Amino acid sequence: MLITSKDNDFIKHFKKLKEKKYREEYNEFIVEGIKMIQEAIEEKADIKNIVICDDCKTRWSF
Repeated sequence: MLITSKDNDFIKHFKKLKEKKYREEYNEFIVEGIKMIQEAIEEKADIKNIVICDDCKTRWSF
């Protein structure tokens, strides 16, 4: 899914996760970086979404 608007509900939810109270409320957090994402996958973490920039698609193969 390509997100083109900052008013998208997913983006609003994602931005809320910057605050501790929302991370605790939703029991979610943000993991940044390819290495951390790979580790989460290897540990079979309950991953809801993976967000990447357009530029990242050309730098790494998924």
